[in-house]
Amino acid sequence: MKSWTEEQEAALRKYWFEHCSLKSYLHLFGDRTYMAVVAHAKRSMKLGVRPNSVRGMPPYAWDCIKDELARGGPGTAPELVKRTGLTTAPVCKRLSEANAGPAGEIHIYAWLRRRTGGEPVAVYAIGPGENAVKPEPLTISEKNRLARSRKRVKANPFLVAIHQVTGDPVKNQHIQRGRYTSRVIQQEAA
Repeated sequence: MKSWTEEQEAALRKYWFEHCSLKSYLHLFGDRTYMAVVAHAKRSMKLGVRPNSVRGMPPYAWDCIKDELARGGPGTAPELVKRTGLTTAPVCKRLSEANAGPAGEIHIYAWLRRRTGGEPVAVYAIGPGENAVKPEPLTISEKNRLARSRKRVKANPFLVAIHQVTGDPVKNQHIQRGRYTSRVIQQEAA
């Protein structure tokens, strides 16, 4: 068993109560493992329980998010993850801690509906301001209408292009499906 020097115990006492990861200071304790350092602090030095560290939450995350919102404009949490290069956890945590609204450092600029449904996504902007009103959930009739339109477009992928060229919306177009549908594609003579 290796003995601990006075300098190593002083460094352990100093960094034990800080709100940062102890693993970044392991080089100060020789070639001891993390578990050996923790066991020595708890059993031999009687330092007690460590305060909760901000694991996975780099201290520079909020600065990166603020800079990106100021430089790149408003964005959702997934967009900010891509734009800053941070992971999802620190971005979402820092955005929720920022107290979006008139008294906060950010505000909710708008809400975007997801393509797949579910809760809308907040679009954040830098600076205090009034939060945008969260939209009401879609009614069942609206959900069914959107599902029918997606089904119609999926059946005829050129439907959107036809509408853009002619300007006439195609309403209630019957789509043939089933075993009696012809699989032969006919082209007009050029």
